[in-house]
Amino acid sequence: MTIDAIFFDMDGLLVDSENLAVDVFIEIMARHNFSFSRLDIERYIFGRMLSESFEEVIVEHDLPFTSNVLLYEHRVVYNSRLQNVDALPYAYETIKLVKARYSKIALVSGSTQEQIDIVLDKLKLSDDFNIIINNEDVDSGKPSPKSYLVAAQTLNVDITKCVVLEDAAVGIEAANAAGAYSIGVKIGSKGTQDLTKAKYVVEFLNDIDWEYVEEYMKDRMASCKV
Repeated sequence: MTIDAIFFDMDGLLVDSENLAVDVFIEIMARHNFSFSRLDIERYIFGRMLSESFEEVIVEHDLPFTSNVLLYEHRVVYNSRLQNVDALPYAYETIKLVKARYSKIALVSGSTQEQIDIVLDKLKLSDDFNIIINNEDVDSGKPSPKSYLVAAQTLNVDITKCVVLEDAAVGIEAANAAGAYSIGVKIGSKGTQDLTKAKYVVEFLNDIDWEYVEEYMKDRMASCKV
């Protein structure tokens, strides 16, 4: 087998939760009489750990808050609405297909374990991943490669033989930096993310040609041996 494991992001790839995160952030800031556009907030939030996103926003805009205050307010509202977020097209089918085709799959997310549990329960995928990496498993979020390196280490696999599915530019950056093969999926970010650094880009999860990916990985491994 030329692929050791498949790593899935969650927010914006399996569920439309990144747009909810943006909506809630704008709502929370409005409570404090601060106004931000969606484009302002998307660049901070998409693909990122919220704690790091808030810290960056506070510093850049000189806001009179601590990140912990904003994070707490955001989580209370966000978690209460997460159950109602729609699954993205072909999420369930893709997980089932990949699980049947490959021996090891992991969920690698910047969300909390509570949020991950809400989503996986909703999608009926709670038992489908070999491991789950959440925001507490690493000390820095994407674009740092740490979460993917920890996932590979935990599964005892070679990261260069792993495939990462991501919807955000920082996620693709993290996957590439780790040494994995990156696939960018457009649907979750609705085309707002620059995925051109991904090795392979598709519109929907079911557009992935797994035979093509396997051939690429086979050629990649062969070239490494030369």
